[in-house]
Amino acid sequence: MIKAVAPQVACDVIDRAIQVHGAAGVSDDTPLARLYSWHRAMRIFDGPDEVHLRSIARAELGREKSAFASAVTRHG
Repeated sequence: MIKAVAPQVACDVIDRAIQVHGAAGVSDDTPLARLYSWHRAMRIFDGPDEVHLRSIARAELGREKSAFASAVTRHG
């Protein structure tokens, strides 16, 4: 789950910093524009967020399915 959440949080924090700095936030006077573009690209390099979220959903559904099957066999 951290693969989906951490990059999004990083982009959100950098975006807020850019907003606070106004036009200077996207100029070469601060590293914010470069940081934002790098972190945004990293969200794609490592696989789209949707791929990570789908993997998490499949894992969770698999656990629930196993727990349900186990409960059914125990209780007849």
